[in-house]
Amino acid sequence: MNLRYQNGTSTALEVVDAQTTLITARNAYDDAQVRYKTALATLQTFTGNF
Repeated sequence: MNLRYQNGTSTALEVVDAQTTLITARNAYDDAQVRYKTALATLQTFTGNF
């Protein structure tokens, strides 16, 4: 999107929307990793390491 903006084929609003979408996806990914690791630690607490 940045390249399209630099070439004049995209608007600044489209760049900002793309950046917002990227940040939202990264945050969701990070949140999922934390929830997975927490669930795994809880499982290991109850069952022991495997």
